[in-house]
Amino acid sequence: MATVLLAEDNILGRQVALKRMIASADVDGLLRFRREALIGASISHPNLVAIYDIVSSDDGDQVIVMEYVPGETLADALERDGALAPERALQILESLAGALDAIHRQEIVHRDVKPANVLLGPDGEVKLADLGIAAVPDGTQITTTGALVGSFRYMAPEQLESGPSTPATDVYALSAVAFEILSGAKARSETNPVALAHAISTQPPPDLRQAWPGAPRDTAAVLRQGMSREPEARPRSAGELVARLRQSLTRDATPATTAAVRATRPTRPPATKAPRRRERALLPVLLALVAAAVALVAILSSGGGGGSQQKHHGATKTAHHAKTPARHTSSTTTQTTTANTAPSTTASTPTTASTPAPASTPPPASTPGSPPGPAAGDPVSAVESFYRLAAAHQYAQAWALADPTFQSQLGGYQSFQSSQRDDRSISFNSAKVVGGSPASPTVAVDTTSVRANGTQHCKGTVELSRSGAPPRLLLHLIHINCS
Repeated sequence: MATVLLAEDNILGRQVALKRMIASADVDGLLRFRREALIGASISHPNLVAIYDIVSSDDGDQVIVMEYVPGETLADALERDGALAPERALQILESLAGALDAIHRQEIVHRDVKPANVLLGPDGEVKLADLGIAAVPDGTQITTTGALVGSFRYMAPEQLESGPSTPATDVYALSAVAFEILSGAKARSETNPVALAHAISTQPPPDLRQAWPGAPRDTAAVLRQGMSREPEARPRSAGELVARLRQSLTRDATPATTAAVRATRPTRPPATKAPRRRERALLPVLLALVAAAVALVAILSSGGGGGSQQKHHGATKTAHHAKTPARHTSSTTTQTTTANTAPSTTASTPTTASTPAPASTPPPASTPGSPPGPAAGDPVSAVESFYRLAAAHQYAQAWALADPTFQSQLGGYQSFQSSQRDDRSISFNSAKVVGGSPASPTVAVDTTSVRANGTQHCKGTVELSRSGAPPRLLLHLIHINCS
């Protein structure tokens, strides 16, 4: 529906996200776009992305100016790590419940609650985004009568039947999100849209214990009620749903039972897992539900990557540390409409950053779910892997790619962590081996980076050394100048 760019407000001196829809978009899309701005601007809540303004560009495009949330989406975190720890899951769910209850009090129904619309900031904040298809109490109808609106996999049965949207619709979606956060698996696993529509409409709610065998019985029961086919059978509010989840997950939690639950928690998805696909449905319903499902699902690739690797430099003494977005290409601006997937001020592509680990000493480098290390004999890959891991705020894994000399040059692990938190994005203009030997190669880099306080262009070299058992290339010394 739109592209999202990262920009700087030259008057207030802050970064903002610009959600832009071209003037040639369909009339319904433009109306929905403007209504998103009006709804967002009417509500102030710490767990909703703030809307600052809506403007028209010189070429007639509509632009929403909104809060910029550096970080990643919940969908990205789940794709990378699988199930989250129960306490972190509850923190996220409680934040979402607070946002939903706030809009429900104003008789607004979000209708598109899903992991891709949940933004996770670097300091643990949680923001619900995208009110573009919200239902409002003014009685206006933008979508065609009999049309489906929402993201298919998280739709409540009444949405498939084009029934009225109520807060119970969002409670259903939040239950499906909770199922996914706690188990690492989709509540509805069907990949065929016909089978998925049939499951949502006719089958009983899924049992969390099928995806997470160690799940408490009461927790599974709460989610089954939250995903009941009958709206009136669900918890009365999002807050009630999550409060009951917390109670079920913490009731009679002795050290022994807690250890048993943790032992059965699912780990990250297998490395062969297919790339996540984003689903948005906004198509007419045909007379038969199953036939409608075939025409319904428009799958948008979450994509990204390709081209040169993206990094981001910060500086400590003479060292420059880099952060790499999980998916970031250069010289394009197209992206889906999540406010925290945003390109740099030079209109490079959207960036994401992970939640920093608040450790002052490096934890073990073999954290489950970390990206694979660099090829043993590839110096460019070793340099880029350091920046990529740092960008994901996987500091321990990045730290493991530096030898003691380099670690000392960075000023120690805590200094390394601190220097990374101000980074926003980095683009590698070039990276190539320019000298040295197979045991100690030198890589020349040319980067353009965006930090919280401005933009830097950096050039220089990184020396590596081969050490360890088995021997592998580690970063040894860095010589970079920035302007």
